[in-house]
Amino acid sequence: MERDTFSRDEFFSAPVLISNKHILRDFQEKSWQAIKNLKSDNHFAFIDWNSAVTLNWNKLDIEKYILKITREKIIHINFSDVLDFVDGIYMLFNRVRIMMKDKLFRQMIINGEIVVLNTLVDRNRMPRYIIPFVI
Repeated sequence: MERDTFSRDEFFSAPVLISNKHILRDFQEKSWQAIKNLKSDNHFAFIDWNSAVTLNWNKLDIEKYILKITREKIIHINFSDVLDFVDGIYMLFNRVRIMMKDKLFRQMIINGEIVVLNTLVDRNRMPRYIIPFVI
């Protein structure tokens, strides 16, 4: 038998990847392009997870946050796609929030022991938009 590639300590210190996905089934291609052109994904990395207010955000708070990000940008997107986008961001946010409310899980994310990849995917399960909620 060959020697293991990782030692026990190396294996346990390797980060764990959590894939947090939401499918936008009926999202139109022009809407994907409009969202990509916003270049707003980095704004999500600045969410203050130390704030009790943030940890209690609801979908309306996410809508306000997205509105603040997009305030000065002109985009053309169907209204139904806007609603789907907000729902998708909220679903991803809500799962991350659950993880961040747990003290041990939170420390593992902050220390890089757990990496959460938040992705909006299209109907074919292809990743289209990555949201860095925690950096």
